[in-house]
Amino acid sequence: MRNPSAFTDLTGIELPFIGAPMAGTSTPQLAAAVSNAGGLGSLGLAGKNVDQVREAIRELKALTTRPFNLNFFCHAEPHRDPAVESAWLDYLAPLFHSLGTQPPAELSPSYESFLGDTAMLQLLVDEKPAVVSFHFGVPDVATINALHEAGTLLMASATSQAEARVIEETGLDMVIAQGIEAGGHRGIFDENGPDEQTPTGRLVQQIASATQPPVVAAGGIMTREHAEHMFSLGASAVQVGTALITSPESGAKDSYRDALVQSAHAAQHASGDTETHLTRVFSGRPARGLPTAFMEFAEAPDAPTPPVFPVAYSANKALSAAAAKSGSAGMAPHWAGANAHLIQPRPAAEVTHAIGREP
Repeated sequence: MRNPSAFTDLTGIELPFIGAPMAGTSTPQLAAAVSNAGGLGSLGLAGKNVDQVREAIRELKALTTRPFNLNFFCHAEPHRDPAVESAWLDYLAPLFHSLGTQPPAELSPSYESFLGDTAMLQLLVDEKPAVVSFHFGVPDVATINALHEAGTLLMASATSQAEARVIEETGLDMVIAQGIEAGGHRGIFDENGPDEQTPTGRLVQQIASATQPPVVAAGGIMTREHAEHMFSLGASAVQVGTALITSPESGAKDSYRDALVQSAHAAQHASGDTETHLTRVFSGRPARGLPTAFMEFAEAPDAPTPPVFPVAYSANKALSAAAAKSGSAGMAPHWAGANAHLIQPRPAAEVTHAIGREP
């Protein structure tokens, strides 16, 4: 039988609760609120350079003396196709024109990978965060050894039993079982490979039966009942993102918060489409979020294939920036998990205690 307190025993964290590292939405204030409440707060640092990450760490350390998690993307170098990128920009041009601007002349990767980033690795070795987590894969053994020598615990997202085995064999300390219900980007290692799309509960069982590290359940967890179910299946902690987006400490824009609240309201009154959807049109990788005007436009039958990740993201980011400047909505992604309709706007500490409290 697996040890239900394996996560708290290993990390020294009071509650078996991790605030998901949502890039663009997590803030030092949000991470600190979760950590100070007894959970493990996280910063999603994809898209930030070394100086920006250093500043974020310093700001977080000024807000909490408790452990926290730093998250990085480990995606492979994209194999770009200029013809695909050009066709995508041509297709999106009417949206740019409707906002009184022109599409960019060309696209560029929006996020650098942690893989091979020696400057970022050195920063982490110097700063010695309690936990570092990875998405889309794992770094090499030398990097893992360097972080372990600095006293940092490591974990990574797995969307399948096979990926969990890779995480274990590479020497990481914990496995995040990311079910199909999870909001935001699927952590699948090979973006073009087969995706089993396993529900969180079943994935927790599969990974717990095949690997030794503590398993963290991630995907669709919005209530204490959800968490208890995951614990009963072999998880020793839960990772929660969507439930924290409407917390006052998050970095979510008002339009994002409003969309989540309206989704919950519509679900309660059985009106409107409140389901979340997996899509590649924002970034080039599958990610789950609420329906938006951009999603509808970019998934039309005549739409071309979006560019690869993270190249496609630069088109949407330019479009979202133009929309924000003009006061328009519906262009930016509203990442959310499958149970987003259960959202309850409240401080991060309340979410942490409500979902992560001891049985």
